[in-house]
Amino acid sequence: MRLLKPDPRIFLLLLDNHAVDPAHIVYIDDLKPNVEAAVALGMHGILFTDPIALRHELVKVGLIPA
Repeated sequence: MRLLKPDPRIFLLLLDNHAVDPAHIVYIDDLKPNVEAAVALGMHGILFTDPIALRHELVKVGLIPA
């Protein structure tokens, strides 16, 4: 592929190859530019800072119970 994040083309390949609606994706990364690139394409982005904050965000989007 010769693509690196945050190049949006890498995310578009994922979306196209798997026919996934970006609104149904939660993207987690510890680098803000990568999260911003995913969000710009319609994904829900979470910037990983620590496990407690990640858990809170996953509860917020309904992926894990409170």
